Amino acid sequence: MISQNILVCIRRADGSRKTDEAVKELARQCLSEDIAEIARSERGKPSFPQRQDLFFSVSHSGGYFVCAFAPCEIGVDMQEIKHLRGETPESASPRLGRMAARFFHPDEAAYVAGDTYFRFFRIWTAKEAYVKLTGQGIDNDFSSLSVLPEGKSLPELQNGEASWRAAGACFTQMQVAQGYSFCVCTREERKIEVLYL
Repeated sequence: MISQNILVCIRRADGSRKTDEAVKELARQCLSEDIAEIARSERGKPSFPQRQDLFFSVSHSGGYFVCAFAPCEIGVDMQEIKHLRGETPESASPRLGRMAARFFHPDEAAYVAGDTYFRFFRIWTAKEAYVKLTGQGIDNDFSSLSVLPEGKSLPELQNGEASWRAAGACFTQMQVAQGYSFCVCTREERKIEVLYL
């Protein structure tokens, strides 16, 4: 049964299960919930039609599969911090800077320019988590939304975690795996429990 907290389940991706099967298995294993069906909105946001009080969000990146369960709408994203073959973090920065200029809000692109390689991934995971929360997905409005707080810079990770409010939502970034950026987004603050499987 879901508590008032957010439960983030992280496991190695094995490629043997489809996303819906993996979510149902994690619901059984971690929540003792038997989920019969997963539905999707017109834009692809998943939900449990028989459980209006239980929400979830998923992310896949590199070697990990993540599913977050909550008693409220939620978005989660995890991205491997990596560069293309033949690039270094330094040589990848101009390419990531161009992507930020194209896909990010101007304030976000300016923030990323200060430390392009790592800040790019922090902004990307926050934006992805937000559009998963809202169900809008990555669309033409992706660059009009800013996930930066009013100070126009993200708080530094303290003890592997940083939280802030922006765009009518609460964001929490956590260091959950070496070499990955991770973010949870909800409308209201919730305690986050992380379970490694």
